[in-house]
Amino acid sequence: MSANSDKKKTQASREDSFIMGDGDRFHSIIVSDTVRFDTITSAEAVITFFAIRRANGSYEIVNVNKTYANNKCISRNVHEKTGISAETVGDEINNLCTNVSVGVKQGTGITLKWHTLDLSGIEDIKEQISRIRAWNRVGVISPYADLPEGINLN
Repeated sequence: MSANSDKKKTQASREDSFIMGDGDRFHSIIVSDTVRFDTITSAEAVITFFAIRRANGSYEIVNVNKTYANNKCISRNVHEKTGISAETVGDEINNLCTNVSVGVKQGTGITLKWHTLDLSGIEDIKEQISRIRAWNRVGVISPYADLPEGINLN
């Protein structure tokens, strides 16, 4: 496997992208406003970036693009970039958001608005989950019995 293919993986579905091991923490979560389609009025899309600090100190960014029609998810695409350093994670996030924004603008004329939840200073995973819930832009499935309403990251 080449270094490029190891750093950037594109897959139709990757459930294990969201497994958080011991010591893994969210760095930030970035979510777009809903994008509505002119051609399919019942459809809308949401773009989400999950920046994750792994226990080994490296970062990865998981991009989930979901399309909904009639309140049902009809398409889910996951892209992952791994092996990001602490020094470059902020630039990587900014570049990804910028590139996606430019592509959407050129393709549809829609200007994306991004919403960011910065979790980089929070080490306690339960506190991170609590803040994600309070933010109310993504769901989370949590293994913690004392956090009954999990977080759905996919």
